[in-house]
Amino acid sequence: MTKVCELDGWLAKLYGHTAVDGAAVLERDWAEANPRADDPEDRPVRTVQIIEVVNDRMIIVAWQDPTGGRYGYQTWTRVLARRDTVCALTGLSVKRGDAVFHPKYLRDRRPANADSVILAGDGKRNGVAPSM
Repeated sequence: MTKVCELDGWLAKLYGHTAVDGAAVLERDWAEANPRADDPEDRPVRTVQIIEVVNDRMIIVAWQDPTGGRYGYQTWTRVLARRDTVCALTGLSVKRGDAVFHPKYLRDRRPANADSVILAGDGKRNGVAPSM
């Protein structure tokens, strides 16, 4: 176990500061190396791609999000939006009651991106227009 006096000496050698000053330096260095997730410029990029339109009720999506996981071949089904949100594919606003696709649960397991939606094409919006 590291003693406080040893840690204090280590910080002093490393940064030339006392433990209190050294802790502040460590915190500043960590903050610079790990930008806040809510900073839009530093936010990881999500990738969403429609692989296949199976029919007007189902699409296959490739999803990759550093915070939400990776799904190479994920089934999404058509439902009505339960709340106001944003389309993961287009960034367009989604209103409660709009036709959307959302990830299908697999064996009662909720996927990490379960709250995400993609607007479904209905002729009024620029969503997914199934080709039959």
